Amino acid sequence: MFYQKPFTPFTLLIALVIIFISSDSKIVAQGNALNLDGNQDYLTTPHLGIELKEKTMEAWVKLNDINHMGSGVVGIDVNYSMPHQNFDAITYNETNNGWMLSSEFFRRTTVSGSGVKETSTNEWVHMAVTYKDYDYQLYRNGTLIHQRTLDSAFVFPTNSNIIIGQRHSFAGGSDLNAVIDEVRVWNIARDSFDIQSTMNCSCSQMGAIPSTGLLACYTFDDFGADPVLDVTGNGYHASIATDANTNPVYVVSTAPISTCAINKAIPTLGEWGIIILALSMLTFGMLAIRKNLILAN
Repeated sequence: MFYQKPFTPFTLLIALVIIFISSDSKIVAQGNALNLDGNQDYLTTPHLGIELKEKTMEAWVKLNDINHMGSGVVGIDVNYSMPHQNFDAITYNETNNGWMLSSEFFRRTTVSGSGVKETSTNEWVHMAVTYKDYDYQLYRNGTLIHQRTLDSAFVFPTNSNIIIGQRHSFAGGSDLNAVIDEVRVWNIARDSFDIQSTMNCSCSQMGAIPSTGLLACYTFDDFGADPVLDVTGNGYHASIATDANTNPVYVVSTAPISTCAINKAIPTLGEWGIIILALSMLTFGMLAIRKNLILAN
């Protein structure tokens, strides 16, 4: 007697969905990071060519010196010459109060900062700041540590630049003494969920990072390159400025961004159509096989 195992289209659909979702998980090879020595090592881009108001800036940072004062991680900078300079930046210890968001003459800055200081040079931290009218938010490892609600967002003109590793470009703004990786700039103010959901993903992994609003991203995996490649394809490659003695050093990154599942948990309508079509074909095939087996017995 032939024994037919229970089979339903629903169980097959579930199996197909599981296979579809799991097939989109990828492992990203460990890449590089850039070690800046805190002495005139920084990066700057060409002019943005667009006005920038709402924005998000992100980076992974491992400080080489937790007592360094006023170090700039990533910012937007326009330098007309003083006193007509404007900048917004993520900085560390500018007023000896840990992580803070900085601006020219403290115009959009809470001088007391976040009060959150690092205690070790061996720890990678993810820093992010978002700007929109009357709501500036500073995050450490995806957790909000400071908020300012006193100012509208400054409109940076088309001749502004992205600056990495320096607080501002005028008269040698304090330089970063740290290892950095996965620096990103967006022209939207991301929310906490967005920041948390992609902070461990790499821009080099296509599909893992939303492209909407992403202006520039630097993975530093183009070992030794100058300018450093903006992997978004938007062309904001970052030139390295150095002192006469030392250059930034590319190192193997140990930042926790090595693996990430592409966001495919919910298939699109088109993908559901492919699944249903495959389900229908398999169902008819299984029914035909079952019919032939019954006739054979």
